Amino acid sequence: MIKTFYEKTIDEDLLTSISEAISSNDDIKIYLNSTGGSEWCSSAIIDIINSNKDRVELIGFGYLLSAAFHIMMESECKKRILDNTYGMYHQSVWDLEISALNKPSNVFDKFRVENSIKEYRIYYEKKCKEWGFNEQELKKYKKGEDVYFS
Repeated sequence: MIKTFYEKTIDEDLLTSISEAISSNDDIKIYLNSTGGSEWCSSAIIDIINSNKDRVELIGFGYLLSAAFHIMMESECKKRILDNTYGMYHQSVWDLEISALNKPSNVFDKFRVENSIKEYRIYYEKKCKEWGFNEQELKKYKKGEDVYFS
């Protein structure tokens, strides 16, 4: 089975589409082209692919940006990137609700500010090194800048 996801946002719809394709028990080729989307959905997609890695081939084309780049780098299946494909990775963006006092307005946002963001950054800095970022690319990532590849 061949599934093509062209200019798709990494979201719950893509997660559902990949889940349904994998559930067919056929070997599957996934062609992926995306400007990114939800980091949480990308983590679930990676888990689905890696749980079926012997049946999946992942092919990146055109551009693999943000969460799509994460999927390509963390998937353990057979994979390849077609010529003239561009990639970009950056720190994930989180939305927080801020009260009139410039503080997180709910318990969850307060928890994320105090605990999660630091751990998240440490985890992805380690991933960037595993993925082969050079020192200049790592500096850009740490400053919150986009890092582009071709």
